[in-house]
Amino acid sequence: MKNKNEKMFLLSKFDVNSIELLDMRFLPPKILVPDDIEDYKFLSRSIEEVDIKKNRVKFLTPSMVALQINIANEALREVKALNNRIQSLYSEQDLSSESTGESLIGHTLEIYSFIEHAQKAIIFSFTALETFINLSIPHDFIWEKRTTRKTEVYNKEQVERYVSWKEKINLVVTDIYKVPQIKQMDFWSDLIELLDVRNRLIHIKSSDDTEVLTDLLNKNIFKICFSSQEYINYISENVVENDNVKANDIEKFPIISSKRKIALFQKNVDKVSPVYIPEEYR
Repeated sequence: MKNKNEKMFLLSKFDVNSIELLDMRFLPPKILVPDDIEDYKFLSRSIEEVDIKKNRVKFLTPSMVALQINIANEALREVKALNNRIQSLYSEQDLSSESTGESLIGHTLEIYSFIEHAQKAIIFSFTALETFINLSIPHDFIWEKRTTRKTEVYNKEQVERYVSWKEKINLVVTDIYKVPQIKQMDFWSDLIELLDVRNRLIHIKSSDDTEVLTDLLNKNIFKICFSSQEYINYISENVVENDNVKANDIEKFPIISSKRKIALFQKNVDKVSPVYIPEEYR
C-alpha cells in the first residue's frame, strides 16, 4: 500500500446459500452491487495491515465490540463451570476438622478463580457497551440537552467525554437511532447494575474493597453481563427500520443477534440499506 489512507478489501462473489459466519468476531461483510454488471453482487470485507517486528501481516477487520463480547463470554463460561462448585463449598467446611486449613486454602483458590472470571466478564461486557455507543455516534453528530433553565449543545467528542453513561445509554443512542426509550425494556435495571458494579470494580474504595467481591459471589453475573448484549441487540434489530440512519453509522455493528442473523450491507449507487440474511452461524 502506498499510503495510510488507502484501504485493502477482500472481494468475493455473493452467494446467499453459502454465507456462513465462522466466528462472531468477524466484521459483517458488505454487499456491493456494481452499476455496470447486471444482476451481480460482491461480498466485500476490509483488510487490515500491520507491521509485526518489521514483517507485514494482513487480517480481516474485526468487530471491536464483538472481540470484547467474546472475552466476556469466555469468562462467563468459566463462571458457569465454577458456579455450582462455589455454591456447594459450605457443605465441605467443618471448622472442627483437622484438615480445615488445607481445605480452606483450596476453597479460597476456587473462589479467587470465580471472582477473577466474574470481574473479567463484567468489565468487558461494559467495555463492549462503551465501544458500541462511541461507534454509534456519527462524526457530525450534535446533541442538544434541554432543561428548564438552559440548552447545552454537545458534539461527538464532547458527548463521549462529558455526558454521563446513563444519559448516553438511554438518550443519546435512542436520539441517534430513533428507537423507543431503553428504560422501557426489561434489561434496563440489569444494565444499570452492570454500570454500577463495573464502576465499583474499576474505582475500588477502601470501604468497599471486599464488599464488592462478596456481591460478585451473590449476584446473577450472567443476567447482569448479558444486559450489554441485549442492549446492542435491541438497537441492531430496530435500527434497520430507521431511514435516518446512515449505513456508515451501523456498518461496524457486531453479529451477536439473539435471532442469529448475519447483518450485511447492500450498496447500490449511493443508497445503502441493511440486508438481513437469516442464516444460522456456528
